[in-house]
Amino acid sequence: MRKKISKSLVLLGLAVAVCILCAAIIGTRALTLGELKKQLVSEAKTLASLTANEENSAEFLSKGEYLQRVTLIGADGSVLMDNESAASNMENHLEREEIASAIKTGEGWASRFSVTRGEEYLYYAMRLPDGSVLRVAGARSSELAVGRQMLLYLVLGAALAVILSVVISRFLTRSLMKPINAIDLDDPLSGDAYEELAPMLGRMEKQNKRIKAQIDAMRSQRTELDAIISEMQEGLLVLDKKRKVLSANARAREILGLEENYSDKTLPEMCRDAELLRLIHSAGGESRYGEITANGRVYRVCAGKAGSEGGLVVLMEDITDEKNAEESRRQFTANVSHELRTPLTTISGYSEIIEAGLAPQGDIAALGGKVHSESLRMLSLIEDIIHLSAIDEGAKAPDFGKQDLLSVAVESVEKLRELSESKQVTLSVDGSSAYVMGSRVQLMELARNLIENGVKYNRENGHVWVSVLAEGRRAVISVRDDGIGIPPEDKPRVFERFYRVDKSRSKATGGTGLGLSIVKHIAQSHGADIRLTSALGKGTEIVVSFPICAN
Repeated sequence: MRKKISKSLVLLGLAVAVCILCAAIIGTRALTLGELKKQLVSEAKTLASLTANEENSAEFLSKGEYLQRVTLIGADGSVLMDNESAASNMENHLEREEIASAIKTGEGWASRFSVTRGEEYLYYAMRLPDGSVLRVAGARSSELAVGRQMLLYLVLGAALAVILSVVISRFLTRSLMKPINAIDLDDPLSGDAYEELAPMLGRMEKQNKRIKAQIDAMRSQRTELDAIISEMQEGLLVLDKKRKVLSANARAREILGLEENYSDKTLPEMCRDAELLRLIHSAGGESRYGEITANGRVYRVCAGKAGSEGGLVVLMEDITDEKNAEESRRQFTANVSHELRTPLTTISGYSEIIEAGLAPQGDIAALGGKVHSESLRMLSLIEDIIHLSAIDEGAKAPDFGKQDLLSVAVESVEKLRELSESKQVTLSVDGSSAYVMGSRVQLMELARNLIENGVKYNRENGHVWVSVLAEGRRAVISVRDDGIGIPPEDKPRVFERFYRVDKSRSKATGGTGLGLSIVKHIAQSHGADIRLTSALGKGTEIVVSFPICAN
């Protein structure tokens, strides 16, 4: 204990010293960075004022001598002048972060490693009245460089912290341990020990009395244990060295179909399950594990040694639900891999074409747009998966409370108004306030998915009707459309993850196949029921019914 306390105090002191020194490095760098920014802005403004009346700004700037790097870029991104490199050899700067920002907003900042100088540079760009951009750059010190400059101080500070920590820890440890070492084990309540140790010392004095009480308790516990075993959900068998059944609870008899009167009978005489008999036969000094199937259920079996006479204890646990969940996870992983492979393949293909220079100049923008759209689709898919996983965890949302479904519906409709107008679909909402207990964010997500599906899978000049009302002890939100509808054979599966009724149309509208699955999980987490009615070519209606909350 003494070594542990000393070590902890030393490490604490060292950690504090390191944190202080790191903060000093970061603060120093922040101050120098602020000064550099002020210098760059001042020099840029000065040069801009000097070139205001010059006809040829590039020629004028090229004659000057500067402490910083100065570059003049045309409105088309071409480099007109650079005081440290030949402008004719420099690439077009239109896509540089600071240049693009300056052209758009008037000024821009960027920080990156300069290939031409082999240093990290801070760039400040300013748009000039003629549309060209003046850029001033200065070298900045990295955290590593600042650290090298302060290396001596770091070493001295760390050494001093370690020395002080060792000295202080020894003194504190000796003071802390002195009352503990002075405790009289024969009379633990005598002496002047720490107040916090009083409960432990009292327990030591009462240990003998407690042991006697525990012996009495064990007798009653055995009776309780017999009752618990009989009610266990797992099957439990106790066999002797000849594999006769000494004890079998009700669950074990149900799983294996054993007779009520099993005394003087061996397990092989009453059970013919080959895997269970193999496990029992192979179980000796080590436990054996396996799985058996009985009555359409899957059970995990553990057979282990019991006592020194060669007996066995066999435990059978129902893992059917676990197996089903594992299969669902495998299918989910396969679906996620498949869904992510398509956009990644597209992005990789188009990027390879652009990188190899095989695409004509006029097609690069179109290819870039396709890469961008596929990236957005992949991000949307990942966000839906993360959202669905968060709902699966079942944690209560921080905004959980009384919510008005009508307010949720109205806000969701307004957010999707632009989408519906672009699709030429009319959105309408009506009803009355109906309050439920839930997360507004999740309820908004539920409403948005339902309404968005109604819009996306609709026809031109179609309609989506959203209605909220209170029906007895239920609060109901209904989303109905007159769109393409759902075929009867697809209705049972539309709430599955990644399931799409019309895969080609889903791809075209950017669907991930997770929208209705998210709706189902949100509804389940709020104790709501979902009802779906649809007719192919006539439309779909989805009704979600929540337990109502009093106003």
